[in-house]
Parts: sequence; structure tokens; C-alpha cells
Amino acid sequence: MKKLKIYLDASAIGYLDEQSSPKDMSDMLSLWEHIKQSKYDVALSEVTLNEIHANKNAIKVNTLVRLLSEISYEIIEINERELD
Repeated sequence: MKKLKIYLDASAIGYLDEQSSPKDMSDMLSLWEHIKQSKYDVALSEVTLNEIHANKNAIKVNTLVRLLSEISYEIIEINERELD
């Protein structure tokens, strides 16, 4: 059976470390465990990665970058011509 591919945006990834939203954080951590077990293929865009790195909270950035290092994902590149 072919695995489902999911796209994660910066807000979804941000919920991995969102103490102010415990239910959303719990749900995302549950999904994250499935992702780490390779139950899904994951895609992220360059925009998503840029948004994560642009966060003003350096501790959160480090946490999210560390978590992203735990999984494999495809990066969707942005083509400038597509933006016009």
C-alpha cells in the first residue's frame, strides 16, 4: 500500500512546541510519532523552512529544527516565475 504524502506548513510544525495550546500540541506530537515511524511521506516548502527560521524565539527555532532533523522530508522549491 502506498503511503500518504502530507504537507506540513510552519504553523503545524510550530504546534510541536506550543505550550499555550496543549490539545493542538498533543495532536501534533501524536502525528509526529507516526511520521517518525515512516507511516507518511512528508513535504515542506522553502517558505515553511524560512518561516520557522524567521521566528524571533531562538529557543523555539532550535527546538523545531532539532525535531525536523528527526524525520525525512521532501523540500518543495519556490520558482520565482510561478509567483508572478
